[in-house]
Amino acid sequence: MRPHLRNVLREARESAAAPFAPEKLREALIDAARRGLSECIIQPALPTDVRGTAAAKKGVAYLLREGLSANWDDCTAAYVGRIEGGRATVHHLMIFIPERED
Repeated sequence: MRPHLRNVLREARESAAAPFAPEKLREALIDAARRGLSECIIQPALPTDVRGTAAAKKGVAYLLREGLSANWDDCTAAYVGRIEGGRATVHHLMIFIPERED
């Protein structure tokens, strides 16, 4: 049972990391810039730690290649699901949109 649970957990985290895929990050950054924002916060689709997933690693590598800076940050959020009043630590990525060339 334990190996199966680890696989299910890994698959859930990869699925939750979908917003961190490079093409999704690009879309979110363009949308933020169009709204006049200099920061863009990307959250996982579920309140779980996605920092070690393949999608998140590819997304961060994409941001670095594009010369953008980003920081992982965390906050405690209400967990909406089967646990009444549950809380979860959510790690989100804050991306800074440069307003001028350095």
